[in-house]
Amino acid sequence: MIQGQLRRFELFDQVDDAGVRVLERLFTTRRVRAGGAIIKEGKRGDELYLVLDGNVEVRKRKSASEWSVRRHLIDGQLFGVIALLGDGLRTATCTATDRTLLGVLSKADFEALRADEPAVYVRLMQVLAHQLAKDNRAVRDLLDGAMAHSPA
Repeated sequence: MIQGQLRRFELFDQVDDAGVRVLERLFTTRRVRAGGAIIKEGKRGDELYLVLDGNVEVRKRKSASEWSVRRHLIDGQLFGVIALLGDGLRTATCTATDRTLLGVLSKADFEALRADEPAVYVRLMQVLAHQLAKDNRAVRDLLDGAMAHSPA
């Protein structure tokens, strides 16, 4: 349980107080040491993560020995959304860059939320859609920057 944590983050502003309490009961916490792997690209996963305190680096494999850093996540940012909503395959590797506290929502609890608290589920889906749109803009900006710096 992550009691009292979600209201700290703008991402959950549109969720009413009762919904926030439900979500805070469903999220568990996990501490990750600096350098600790959280998720690995290509592996199956069934959890959504919220950075409560710390920093997470998101990397994508370019080749067998080369990585590109896609972004750095800070307090209040979600990751693992695609695996939670889709087929469960991770699309990037995420590593804690310092000691990090995460909120963790399992796919089982996410699915139970749909049946038990449909209004809260809809609000959470809106939060996740907002996060995915934000992630897509970040990737587009990275690609646009790479294109601007590539030889013509």
